[in-house]
Amino acid sequence: MKALFSKAKLGKLRYFLSLLLIMGCYVIYQRFLVVSYYDIGLFIVVTVVAVLYDKLIASKGFDAIVNNACICWVVVGLTLVLRSYYLPEKIYKVPLNGFSTLRVDHIYFSFKGKAFKRPFSLTDYDLSDICNRYDVELYLKEPLPTVYYISGMSLCKKENTTK
Repeated sequence: MKALFSKAKLGKLRYFLSLLLIMGCYVIYQRFLVVSYYDIGLFIVVTVVAVLYDKLIASKGFDAIVNNACICWVVVGLTLVLRSYYLPEKIYKVPLNGFSTLRVDHIYFSFKGKAFKRPFSLTDYDLSDICNRYDVELYLKEPLPTVYYISGMSLCKKENTTK
């Protein structure tokens, strides 16, 4: 009975840690802008490393592959966050392409030719004609070429250039 209880407890702990890893991957995904298709290549490389580790060393099945891939993603994300901590911040103004208020407020914008959707509170803004009145101001750090860490984001009024 003691061994059964220990397995059940370990199963819950493993489930909880897996959930934390997946949430960590999502948070890291939300804090970075990757403007090239290297993110697909990086995803493939991380997944291949996790599969090879599982096949050559651990051989524990699909759950272990997912856990290993999540751990690899968290390590890559934390490395990029720590690297970007010491980098100077650059400010970019990009046009606001759209917004959504379904469940959670989101804004849509393009940065260096790639479209992005990020959560942003729109409660203090008049939403009528918001795309024509506001730009997105991104406070970014660049830990790797084409990979940007979002240290801040705001909406700023567009400047009128017509007089």
